[in-house]
Amino acid sequence: MSGFKKVVVATLIIASVSVGIGAYIVYESGVGTGELSETINKLLERGDINVNLGETKEVREEQSFSYEDKRNLEISVPIGDVKIKAYEGDEIKLLVEGKVPENYLNRYLEIKEEKDSLKISLYKGMGNINLNFFNRYDISLTLEVPVGYQGDLDVSNVSGDILLDGLNLKELSLENISGDLIVESGTIEEVDFDVVSGQFISYGDVGRLSGNSISGKITATGVRTSADVESVSGSVSLKFLDSTKEVEVETISGSVELEFEGLEDLSYDLESVSGSLTVENREGINQSTRSLKRNINNSPTADVSTVSGAVRIKY
Repeated sequence: MSGFKKVVVATLIIASVSVGIGAYIVYESGVGTGELSETINKLLERGDINVNLGETKEVREEQSFSYEDKRNLEISVPIGDVKIKAYEGDEIKLLVEGKVPENYLNRYLEIKEEKDSLKISLYKGMGNINLNFFNRYDISLTLEVPVGYQGDLDVSNVSGDILLDGLNLKELSLENISGDLIVESGTIEEVDFDVVSGQFISYGDVGRLSGNSISGKITATGVRTSADVESVSGSVSLKFLDSTKEVEVETISGSVELEFEGLEDLSYDLESVSGSLTVENREGINQSTRSLKRNINNSPTADVSTVSGAVRIKY
């Protein structure tokens, strides 16, 4: 089973708990109620659950860093929106503002700067679990990066959107649990993303695109070389430029639309259990159900499979 499918299975199990099947899972696991109670008590005694984090405090933190020799930027947050944009300047500028619990006032922000890297984290290593945490505290992080920066960027979030604008990167890695991933503009050689509940949208110029989505649309309007994406519940819409070589798309419940610019010919292998298959090109429109294939030597390839969803290709 692939890593992506394991995530799907885990997500379905977690979801099932909310409708009462969780009790059955506990029963089948062989864990008795006494043992379960003892485990919870130990967890409480250890102090990992803390509902008293102090009063809410307003914060505003501004810092700047040299970007020369930097090859990697890493941002990690558990809550709040993240915005990273390019600007005409010669420093990396950070702005963090919002609300934090009093107990974390002096340690909510961690910055580790080395000659070739910069790592910024919010609430790193937080051991406390507060069920109202995400409702009470709202914080945002904005990073301005010089247009001359052409290194790598790694951004992860738990609850909040990630927005990128105007960046020129070699590699971009995005991870999110609940929130959208949006690339407004920019030129990026390679993009890799993982999102559970939220959309991935890219209007930038992307060389290679790869990623997974559990529940949310995947949209990209300027892919150049290749794409390899998987979605459980959400449509996939990709537009490719004339240098595309290979495309792989897999969905469980979601339509797929692929459009290729300036392409003379295309090899494709399309499959759908329940959905129409359509290919439109200068020769006309070719339609089928379940399977539709075409093999042309030395041409770009598109492999698409879906359980429940229509597939449409245009070139």
